[in-house]
Amino acid sequence: MDSNLIHPKDLIFIAGANGMAGGAISRALYKKGYERQLKPTRKDLDLTNSVAVEEWFRKELPDVV
Repeated sequence: MDSNLIHPKDLIFIAGANGMAGGAISRALYKKGYERQLKPTRKDLDLTNSVAVEEWFRKELPDVV
């Protein structure tokens, strides 16, 4: 049985990847081989707009949030 919850092939959404915490998460995942990352900027995705967020998620289909 595979005990990993996230696999290197998974597409991972990282909110705030340009910030300190999101950037640290992104770098740590990348170092462990998780290279498939979605890191939209505020300009690309306004997280306060629920309609836009739903549309973005339907389009991008991340495996991990």
